[in-house]
This record gives sequence, C-alpha cells and structure tokens, in this order.
Amino acid sequence: MRGVQETLQNKELAVLSISLFFACLALFKLACDRVLCLFASKGKEEEPEVERVCGRSSRAWMLVLASSSFTTLIVLLYN
Repeated sequence: MRGVQETLQNKELAVLSISLFFACLALFKLACDRVLCLFASKGKEEEPEVERVCGRSSRAWMLVLASSSFTTLIVLLYN
C-alpha cells in the first residue's frame, strides 16, 4: 500500500511540475509577444497586419496559460 501511495505522489509531482513549466512558458511567450508587438507598432504607423498577428498568437498562449494554471490549481487544492 505504501508503494502505491509513493507512486501516486510521484505522479502528482510530475503533473505539477509539467503544468508549472507550461504556465511559465506561456507567460514568457506572452510577455515576449507583447514587447515585440510594442516595438513593431512603434516603427510603423498602425498597420492592421501587425495587430492581427499579435492578437492571433496571443489567444492560443492564453489558452495554454489558463489550462495549465487550472491544472496546477486543482493539484494544489487536492493535496
């Protein structure tokens, strides 16, 4: 029984670490995109193409951030 409990704790730690990794990756990517969009819009006067590209990639990374944050929250609350 003790071996099963240790295995479950190891799996919980693995899920938590992977979720935190993806959350940090998504935050880093969103911050980089925001900075790059800021500098791209400074050089050019209100191009709709820059706004479209910046908004499209942000939605996918926001979904990654939300799902990994919810997974981390569930694991932490369950423990």
